[in-house]
Amino acid sequence: ERKQHDEAAIHFDFAVDKGADYIILRERGINYYHLQEYEKALQNFNLSLEQWPQDPKTLRWRAHTLQRMLKYESAIADLDLAILLVPMDRYTLMAHALLSRKMKQYEQVLSDYENALFFNRDDADIWFERGMHYSHELVNFEEAAHNLKRATELNVDNPQYWYEYAAVLHYRL
Repeated sequence: ERKQHDEAAIHFDFAVDKGADYIILRERGINYYHLQEYEKALQNFNLSLEQWPQDPKTLRWRAHTLQRMLKYESAIADLDLAILLVPMDRYTLMAHALLSRKMKQYEQVLSDYENALFFNRDDADIWFERGMHYSHELVNFEEAAHNLKRATELNVDNPQYWYEYAAVLHYRL
C-alpha cells in the first residue's frame, strides 16, 4: 500500500504542476495523510481551503490531520465548521464524536451521537460507537446494552458487535 501511495504522490505532484484546483490539492493531502506525512497533508488541505474555504470534506480531512498532530482544539474547530455546512454528514459527526471522546468531553459525545442518529437512524456503526461510549466512559451498562443490541440488529454479521453486546450483558449482571 505504501508503494501505491508513493506512486500516487508523483502523479499528484504532476497534476498540481499543471494547475491544481481544490479537489486535486485535497486528494493530494489525503494521499500524504495515508503516507503519514502530516505536515505535507496539512499544507495541501490549507491550499485547497484557500480555493474553497467551505469544503466540508477538506475540513474533515484537515481535522483528521490536526488530530494526528495532537492539535485537538483546531481539529474540533474544523469539524464544527464542517457540521455547520453539512449537518447530516455521518462521517463528520462520527469524527467529532470520536475526537470529543478522546478529549473526554463526554456530554458533547452524547450530543454528537444523538445528532448522527437523527440523520442516520439505521447506521449500525453509530449505535455501536455510542454503546461503546456508554460502556467504557460512562459505565452505564443498561444504555450500552440497548445501543449495542441495536447495532447487532442492524448488522447481524459483525462479530465485534456481538462480542461487545455479550460483554456488556455479562458485566451488567
